[in-house]
Amino acid sequence: MVVRTSPAGTLSLTLRAKYLLLVCAAVVVATAVSGISYFVWIERLTVAKATDSLMFQTQLVATQVKLNVEQLRNDVLTVSRMPPVQGIIRSGRNGGIDPADGSTDAQWRNRLEAIFTSTMTKRVDYVQMRYIGLAGDGLELVRVDRDKDGHLRTTEEEDLQTKASQPYFQESLTLAPGEVYFSDITPNVDFDRTEFENPMLRAVTPVVDSSGVPFGFVLINAHFGALIQGILAQIPPSPDLFIVTDAGDFVHRSAAGVVDPLVLAQGSDRLPGAFGRAIREDGTDPHGPTAKIYDDRVVATVRFAPDVAIAPTLAVALSQTREDLLAEVFETRRKAIVLALGLILLVAVPGFFISRRLTGPLLRLATDLRTSDPGRSEIDLPVDRGDEVGEVARAIDVLIARRRRIEAIQASTLARLQSILDRTVDAIVTVDATGTVQSFNRAATRIFGYEADDIIGHGADLLLLDTSRAAVGAVSEQEVRTADGRKIPVELSVSEVQTAEGKFFSCIVRAIGERKRLEAAVRAHADALERSNAELEEFAYIASHDLKEPLRAISNHTQFLAEDQGDKLDEDGHRRIARLKELCVRADRLITDLLHFSRLGRDELRIDAVDIGGVVEAVRAGLVDYLKERNGEIRTVGELPIVRGDRSRLTSLIYNLVVNGLKYNDQGARYVEIGVREGRNRDRVIVFVRDNGIGIAPEFRDSVFKIFKRLHSEKAYGAGSGVGLSFARKIVERHGGRLTFDSTPGSGTIFFFDLQRTGT
Repeated sequence: MVVRTSPAGTLSLTLRAKYLLLVCAAVVVATAVSGISYFVWIERLTVAKATDSLMFQTQLVATQVKLNVEQLRNDVLTVSRMPPVQGIIRSGRNGGIDPADGSTDAQWRNRLEAIFTSTMTKRVDYVQMRYIGLAGDGLELVRVDRDKDGHLRTTEEEDLQTKASQPYFQESLTLAPGEVYFSDITPNVDFDRTEFENPMLRAVTPVVDSSGVPFGFVLINAHFGALIQGILAQIPPSPDLFIVTDAGDFVHRSAAGVVDPLVLAQGSDRLPGAFGRAIREDGTDPHGPTAKIYDDRVVATVRFAPDVAIAPTLAVALSQTREDLLAEVFETRRKAIVLALGLILLVAVPGFFISRRLTGPLLRLATDLRTSDPGRSEIDLPVDRGDEVGEVARAIDVLIARRRRIEAIQASTLARLQSILDRTVDAIVTVDATGTVQSFNRAATRIFGYEADDIIGHGADLLLLDTSRAAVGAVSEQEVRTADGRKIPVELSVSEVQTAEGKFFSCIVRAIGERKRLEAAVRAHADALERSNAELEEFAYIASHDLKEPLRAISNHTQFLAEDQGDKLDEDGHRRIARLKELCVRADRLITDLLHFSRLGRDELRIDAVDIGGVVEAVRAGLVDYLKERNGEIRTVGELPIVRGDRSRLTSLIYNLVVNGLKYNDQGARYVEIGVREGRNRDRVIVFVRDNGIGIAPEFRDSVFKIFKRLHSEKAYGAGSGVGLSFARKIVERHGGRLTFDSTPGSGTIFFFDLQRTGT
């Protein structure tokens, strides 16, 4: 049997049929691959050789055409050098008598007419030969024409015409002696009449007198169609042949040898099919032969220009169809296909019997498997066979044993998973697409108060559990209803599960009543803290105001005492009054700094893009006098960054660090350097402020940032409140950074702080 019906009711091939098809397919593929490769190679080789031959023929034709066209150049040059040409010039300038030999102008004209007639007798495609002077608006001096019957006649003097207005006359004015101009192919114009039946190729060469002064031109009008047809008559039979000018004029000779009349393009593109594409794509410059394939034709082209000063480019194109090129290849391919079909039939018959013998044991094995239950009974498999059927039987035996082990493991795993599910802290409820509860673990019983048997099979709306409101994969908050009717807040996470039975929703439910209570307590505490901070700020403001009032009174009374009783005080009394004034000023400064410090942590920052370089310049401008007094200098190292921060606070930060570095400094020349160094976090920039001051001893590393903490007396380094570094650290921390330093006593200190870059 070749085809069977599967359990699903569809038709499928048996292994026997597949084997047979495989054998046939192998023969077909092998034959096709080798045959196609061979024929593609033969076809390419044939086309390549035919293309080379076609290009060679094209080059020969082009050479023949060029030689014949250049004959026109040779003729016009030869005639222009004949004695009558110069004799007419000399006699015309000497009253009609040639001073060289006494010949008259009429005699020289007759002699030139005889030369024209002799030349045109040999060249049947020459229609006119003329000798034209520059004087008299380009007046013809000698002219011989060929009439429609092929007879030659000389034009009388009274019928000679002026030709200065003709394009070829104007073009020829640029020629040097010995150069030749070939015109475009255009209809002949004579006596103001355009003769479309006479397409002319004009060859013109200049004539100069014995002194080299231009005198006129010798011109030959050749009938281009007759010229090309004469050339084609000399060329052996060939494939389709076109001779084309760059203006699109062409003559066609078919493979049968029939020459069509000349076709003038007259501004239109009339070349047929592949020839037109080949000529258009082949450019306009002369070059060697090329060949391309267009549709079903191979076209070889050659462009050339006659060896003259000015001439139209000509092209020769030969073409042959691929069918003609590959006729023998196609016949050989047809015979090979017939041979391959016979070979397939020859292989299919023995293949059928071999496949039947090979697949018989497999069919019996399949029958045994269908009629038994591997999970519950033993199967008599042919495991003792030494062939592939035995290998399959042994593999099936291993699979059956593995299946039994897997089923046992699955049963144990399901029991363990159910135990884990029942011990999970969070409630897990499974709901199908209709909203019906499918599973309910023990944690769900603790939260909702329902037993699993009481809720499974009922709608989830009984619990107010709405899976449609929860986004799959996200966590949301809802209120659910318990068995005793209470509503409690829960956190719900829903996952969508797609199984063979349909779509289910796994809901993880967590009671959050306690968390809600704690959150409310935290909010209340935060509100109380905010009120406390506000009250503290108000207290600090009032306290600073109330504390400064008695200080001002003490300072004033001290001043009054010094003024009113100063003459009664001794030196010690004056010293003590001065000390009282200093203490009042210091206490006022401490109260002001304390109020400012308390506001640093509460005032809203005005975050903007801040140029640290601009901040340094502002600090330098504000410390001009201080820098002169201390013989100090503020330096910048490299380009300073633009950061995000509060400009006013960052200015205060730089100011405090600069003043600190200049103040605690015992060098003759004091300086502070400000720059940037790279850090690991690309979103933050690290700024450093380095001084050459006295440095900070290791034991004071932590205490320098304490408010009002001074390491030196006012006598040593001047007055101060000891809050500068405390202010600096608070400002940096408000900007989300850290202020640290490295210091060597006697060698200076370098402070580091990090700020957020702009654009991050």
